[in-house]
Amino acid sequence: MTKSARSSCQRSSQEPSSTESDQPIPNLFKTAQEIAEMTPENTAWVVKGFAAEHSITELTGHAKEAGKTSFLMGMVHSVLTGGSFLDQPTSQGSVVYLTEEKAPTFRAALQRADLLTPDIAADLHVMTYWDAAHLGWEEICKQAERQCDVTSAKLLIVDTLSQFAGFSGEQENNSGDANASLLRLQQIAHELPVAIVIVRHDRKSGGVDTPDDLKRVARLSRRMRLMANDRYGLQGK
Repeated sequence: MTKSARSSCQRSSQEPSSTESDQPIPNLFKTAQEIAEMTPENTAWVVKGFAAEHSITELTGHAKEAGKTSFLMGMVHSVLTGGSFLDQPTSQGSVVYLTEEKAPTFRAALQRADLLTPDIAADLHVMTYWDAAHLGWEEICKQAERQCDVTSAKLLIVDTLSQFAGFSGEQENNSGDANASLLRLQQIAHELPVAIVIVRHDRKSGGVDTPDDLKRVARLSRRMRLMANDRYGLQGK
């Protein structure tokens, strides 16, 4: 092969194929007017003051002490029935619930919250961690997103994030690990008009939060915490 032929072959191998070069690059920019036209003027609350469409809310409390499950069961009941929750209106619809509890334990919680009545039980879609542990976080998120989509769910609950995302030890307190797991949920919130509530256990020791605790909360807050409360100035918008 001559030198000129070799040079021609090298140039050909380095040049992009016509298929690659002909693909138009989409313009991802939108004008302020376009954003205004494609989004509601006021916050689309699923549970006013607590959970909104396309948003993520974090619920924290001490394990087995703070009453997080009872709180969530009450919220779920209100969304399924369209009733008020803590004197605040809700948007009625189905609910997708990821629970770390085993089925018998979770059934008892459902029964206590009157969630087994035939008229609403079919609209609550539950995945237990013990059925999904072998899947991994990405596949769990795919299944949750699909279920939310096909059921037009208003609310997605992940109880708890650390269990389903596979955190161990201090991983939940590591901003890198937490952000990576939250990114997948943020994608779901971006794609679907669903309110996402994630649950996290507070540290087990009592007393005042340490500086490290406050830093951890601040890191998570910057990523996803929805301060959806009238006292923070939202006034229901």
